Amino acid sequence: MSRLWDAVAGVLFSLIIVAAADAAVLSGSITDWETGKPVSGATITAWPGPVFAESDAAGRFSIRVEGEPPYHLFVTHVGYATTDTIRVNDVASGHGLAFRLIPATHRLGSIVVTGTRSPHILKDVPVETQVITREELEATGETSVFEAAAASIGLSVDDNFQQSGITVRGVQGDRVLILVDGHRTVGRIDGRIDLEQFSLANVEQIEIVKGTGSTLYGSDAIGGVINIITRKPKAHRTEVSLSGDIGSFGTFQPVGRIAIGNGKQALAIDGAFRSTNGYDYNAATPSTEGEEAIDRWNIGANYRWQPTGGAKLEIGARFMREERRWIESVILPNRPPDTIPNNSVDANDRYELSAQLTQSLGRDVTLTTRLFGTTYDHEFAKYNVDGGEQVQLIETDDEYYEASSTLAWSPARSHLLTYGIEVSYEDFSADDLAVTARPDRSIDLFSLWEWEVTDRLTSVIGARWEEHKNYKGRVNPSLNLLYQLSNAINLRGYVGAGFRAPSQKQLYFIFDHAAQGYQVIGGALAEEMGFPGLDAEKSINSSISFEYAPTAGLQSRVTYFYNHIDNLIEFPRIDDGGVPGYPNGIYAYQNVQTALTQGIEVELRTRVAKRHSIALSYEYLDGRDLTDGRTLANRSHNTFKWRAEARPLSTDLTLTVWGQYQSSREVADPQRDNDVDIRRKIPGRTLLNASISQGLGNGVDLYLRGENLIEHLEPEYRWFDRTTITGGVRLGVDW
Repeated sequence: MSRLWDAVAGVLFSLIIVAAADAAVLSGSITDWETGKPVSGATITAWPGPVFAESDAAGRFSIRVEGEPPYHLFVTHVGYATTDTIRVNDVASGHGLAFRLIPATHRLGSIVVTGTRSPHILKDVPVETQVITREELEATGETSVFEAAAASIGLSVDDNFQQSGITVRGVQGDRVLILVDGHRTVGRIDGRIDLEQFSLANVEQIEIVKGTGSTLYGSDAIGGVINIITRKPKAHRTEVSLSGDIGSFGTFQPVGRIAIGNGKQALAIDGAFRSTNGYDYNAATPSTEGEEAIDRWNIGANYRWQPTGGAKLEIGARFMREERRWIESVILPNRPPDTIPNNSVDANDRYELSAQLTQSLGRDVTLTTRLFGTTYDHEFAKYNVDGGEQVQLIETDDEYYEASSTLAWSPARSHLLTYGIEVSYEDFSADDLAVTARPDRSIDLFSLWEWEVTDRLTSVIGARWEEHKNYKGRVNPSLNLLYQLSNAINLRGYVGAGFRAPSQKQLYFIFDHAAQGYQVIGGALAEEMGFPGLDAEKSINSSISFEYAPTAGLQSRVTYFYNHIDNLIEFPRIDDGGVPGYPNGIYAYQNVQTALTQGIEVELRTRVAKRHSIALSYEYLDGRDLTDGRTLANRSHNTFKWRAEARPLSTDLTLTVWGQYQSSREVADPQRDNDVDIRRKIPGRTLLNASISQGLGNGVDLYLRGENLIEHLEPEYRWFDRTTITGGVRLGVDW
């Protein structure tokens, strides 16, 4: 049937050529420079015109050009470098044209939305944005957003029982906003969203905006924004994919996806399951020193309906359920540690439902209306190892609901105005919550003006007003500048104000840990006791970058950043040790710290040969507590990361090696002497990982991944990361 249609198309094009002496049809194919595979969806631009065409599933194209020769063509595609313009001197030589697209090392063609809330090509977006593409995720075989961030250039991660967080330019995870398709996530434990909970099964790409995102997204974005973009079903494609791997310590991870599209409607359903037995490095102690046992489900669904008339409706639903199990020991005063082991069970459920309607109100006006709701149920229980008696139970429930409307208007070619309003409701419930606790309601207004001042200078000016019921409002302005000195050199500058409102947990929660002899209370309760009330954290963030990208195979960037944060919320000790039953003290959330983080980032990505690439980054970080002049804890001055990918043979074999080195850092000792933190210095550390994948054709791939290949086991520093080996297979079919 396809040959019949090709023949019909050929006859029609021949008739057109004969009927119009001043028109010509040019045709050819587009393939990947590395693999030789056809590239579909590439845009072909030709002159005279300009006129446009798109390559089909087999990489073929035909384009009708008006006027007399010569004709000029070039090809663009997301994720590839734009081709050089070729000259066609006559119609006869305009058939059988062959374009070979070179993959862009830095994915400069990726479409991003996080930095401005409107689509931009990565290389042209005025707000500095980093992208982790799906191709990069599949090359290393990572299975969670945490693993992807750990392997990514320019980010730092930290991991312990119950949560895995991320640090951006020295600002830790409780001040980094996590979004999924632009929607806020809830369920912070110890202030952080656990990135291990987000499977990569339905992730298209991850966008990172460093520096405050409070102008567009409000509270919690002092350090930056991480937006997890899910895979959407294609309008004219059916996809079925399955993968599964097994690995060390009883790890088992099956993943599946099915997507169906019939033009106006499309539906995709994804599912992933992860199970691991974990491990205990030191069996001589009753507590677990290593990896906890985990069972986790991730299920997601996306539905898209695009009728005629410029409207598009998208509905998404996601569900996560997990259980973590380990053994921990209670440390009581005047008693040796590890004398009272308890089985700890951490159970979490996350539910999300979203709806988005995008409408074109004219050639230059787009209205987007969104509804979103999410809940996070958390239960942490301890059971006596011997008798199974429950000795502790903490149950919390986070709820967040939001309605928003965003209007994007382009009154002229060089201007794009974005206006938005958001109304939200947030509630936190727990057994140990003060009776004075109340839900928080907020209303936000924001605007963004993107102005192409000249052909080389673009500015983005933004502001957001946010008013909360439980604390004062805040206005957060920002300014981004992008100046293109040449086609290869960019300068980017940024300055903005950020803030982080105190959470309901920090305001009202009573964490009564009498079993370990201490208690933590919320700031609102401390205020009733005569201590200062909690205020929002405030920041000024700035950066300036020099970017050099002379070719698609070489990109580099040098960035200086500066973050100044006031009113940092911590929980200092507020008693003198004389409270009966709490010999280790009473602590309360208070605004007690002013801090700064500043430093330099250097990034280099290069394609050293046709099938080999290297990405390197170095970060120097200076983090200081301006209240007492001390270095901020748990931050390394020097971090070096690398990632190398090689395809040594003509077959679909890919080798990837990645890792990092972090220099020594100070950490807070668990023991405290009244209000004084006891610090200790831990040495530097190197992590090394590698993966190999082999494509067998027909959508079949085999892969093998090794993590923590340099096994540093140091109980003194709580380094228990064992070497793990995981292998599996991916099956994918689309038509």
